[in-house]
Amino acid sequence: MNNIIRYQLITIIVFVLATTTIVTENSFATNQNAQRYSGKEYQELKDEVAVGWNTWNTKSVLSHVLLPDCFSLTLQLHNSETGKTLENALIGRQGNDKNLIEKIDQGSRTYDGSYTDLTIEWQGIKIQIQSTAFKNSLNLLITPIKTDEHSILKVKPEFLWKKDGTVQISNSRILARSIDSKINIFTILQEKSVSANVIDSCIILPLSRAIGFSTDKRANINTIKFTIDEANKKFQAENLKHQAYADLYEPMQNVLAWNTVYEPTQRRVISLVSQAWSEIWGGFMVPVWDTYLAAYMLSFDNKALAYSNALVVTNNLTSEGFVPNVTTGFGKTEDRSQPPIGSFVIKELYKRYREEWILNETFDKLLSWNRWWDRNRNYKGFLCWGSTPYPNYQDNKSLAYGVNELQGALYESGLDNSAMYDNIPFDKEKHLMLLADVGLMSFYVLDCNSLAEIADEINKPEIGRELRTRAEKYAANLQQLWNEKEGIFLNKNLETDSASHHLSPTLFYPLMAGVATKEQAERMIKEHFYNPNEFWGDYMMPSTARNESAFKENHYFRGRIWGPMNFLVYLGLRKYNIGHSTQDMVEKSKALLLKTWNLKHDVYENYNATTGKACDVGSSQKSYYWGALLGFISFIENGLLEAPENPIKTTKIKK
Repeated sequence: MNNIIRYQLITIIVFVLATTTIVTENSFATNQNAQRYSGKEYQELKDEVAVGWNTWNTKSVLSHVLLPDCFSLTLQLHNSETGKTLENALIGRQGNDKNLIEKIDQGSRTYDGSYTDLTIEWQGIKIQIQSTAFKNSLNLLITPIKTDEHSILKVKPEFLWKKDGTVQISNSRILARSIDSKINIFTILQEKSVSANVIDSCIILPLSRAIGFSTDKRANINTIKFTIDEANKKFQAENLKHQAYADLYEPMQNVLAWNTVYEPTQRRVISLVSQAWSEIWGGFMVPVWDTYLAAYMLSFDNKALAYSNALVVTNNLTSEGFVPNVTTGFGKTEDRSQPPIGSFVIKELYKRYREEWILNETFDKLLSWNRWWDRNRNYKGFLCWGSTPYPNYQDNKSLAYGVNELQGALYESGLDNSAMYDNIPFDKEKHLMLLADVGLMSFYVLDCNSLAEIADEINKPEIGRELRTRAEKYAANLQQLWNEKEGIFLNKNLETDSASHHLSPTLFYPLMAGVATKEQAERMIKEHFYNPNEFWGDYMMPSTARNESAFKENHYFRGRIWGPMNFLVYLGLRKYNIGHSTQDMVEKSKALLLKTWNLKHDVYENYNATTGKACDVGSSQKSYYWGALLGFISFIENGLLEAPENPIKTTKIKK
């Protein structure tokens, strides 16, 4: 065994042992204090994470904001030749005119903003922006890479989100005052011959040499560089504990950190699926399964952000008692939900950290959501995707699209254009797509069983029995969708009472729910998972079988590979452990993620199932965090997180 391999094994063993010790200690402490849940824990968590300098602003990644003061220092690029100004910059923004769209390559960023590093290119200007922060102190460095005499930096200091405060600006100093604090920021120039101007409440500087900003008036360019270098070294040293799996940890941590922002309307920290989408949706958007899966990934190394995201989405409950498809700056989609993965994720967060308050905080909402599916999406004993109209929904034009129509049900599925739903009727009286959906029923059985475990843990045995009864009912009905001839579960058109033969990874989800028999699982894996005409290949799993016409479209859920689909199929493969299928899914997913990460240093929304490329189509969003699920699979497989199929294993005495 060479030294590198030995070191990697030692690193993994130490990390696993350390994690196990922490969980055990937390479990004991929490069980001792289980009755101390006060209802204040969530607010305390919100206050804990929303502090310090960070790129908190949903409108611009170049906006460095101090919380809770809400004071912002926003960097803007200006081309004096064209007269254009880039006022707000977002990672992954798309548009037809490439000259007007900024290109951002995100380097390292800690979750808490103590170190950030990115490069931005726009209209012939290319600069590197680095920062380091600790509590209320900030050092910011702007280094020109490619500029000319027309390249200008504008710096706009202001209080955001209606926070009261005053700002005084000179060419060398910014003084900001709020009721609670006073903030001094000093402009640091590399050359004395260069001077700053103040125009329209902005500091104007030529981008000819390095520029710094610091809360320390003694700082100079060299001390700022030193401070930033030290912050980078500290970040790299912290990452040494992840060295054995750094190739997968880095893309996951990077994409989650850069998408973490502050949402001011409810004063909460969230991880956006995509910064570029926040601009479209009124400043932020919180979809259901995306955000829950982000929380699961964040649980690996950041408990506070994992909790924050899981609670943000759970607390979005509508007046009808379900978690809405998406919550945005324009409001909630009150006609539809999204795949019910919440109880499973909350259960896994609890297993990792053993803090019972999060169960108490979320249980009633998760139970309401669970019961809502049974009441509102049940037709003939099967669950169907739907879209239910609500009063005055037409008044909200931004969110009313697809209400009580097939498209609304497609949005509820999370698979917006899947070939599985082609030509399926939508019943406007029942508000349902008339398709018994294998994927939805599998999600629901998993949800019932996960929530039942939580009910047991917080001493609600009657509700636990209710949930298990519902799980058994839908598991039995899901078994009716098994097609013996095809050797796989198939969706069923409830109008024609006939099976739908469109194949998708969702048809493997009964493995995740533990509904399939071993014999059924063996057939599914042998005849379909490993079938090169359907799902097997150099890159997998395609969202549409390779031998279907929709696969050739290579557009969204018509042929492309999605991290969450691979992840959910992987959860099922683990439960049955047939042949090398689990290991093959791990290796295929890892290779797909790293192909683009190693080339582009980025994580994408979806991937080409033939070439493995991610940026070959416009409908694959750059810096979209759930692509990192392709690597997160390996963390579970290598024992860095507790196996998700393991029960909570409570030691409490139940009534």
